[in-house]
Amino acid sequence: TLGCNWLVPESGEVHQRGRCLPDSLIRREPDAGDTLAREKLVPTAGALRRLVFQLAELGLPIDPWWRRDNGLAFDLLSSYSAGEKVTIGHAGGVITIDLVES
Repeated sequence: TLGCNWLVPESGEVHQRGRCLPDSLIRREPDAGDTLAREKLVPTAGALRRLVFQLAELGLPIDPWWRRDNGLAFDLLSSYSAGEKVTIGHAGGVITIDLVES
């Protein structure tokens, strides 16, 4: 698990997959078998939760990728396990982070 302490809506949208809002923003993540990347994923997901909390506190909109086109999404990938170089950046609402550098 990602160690989330947020409440999960009882009847959320299908893309939430039983996850809280911040964790449901993660569109792609390393395979469960990639233990090194998964170790880096937990603190990165925690930072994502803090970010979403701060955005909400500021009253800024948080439109998830599964709710609208070009909505906010995070691809938390590992260049060690992805089989290709991960380019950090953002495009079309998707923020890509290489867990090797997180």
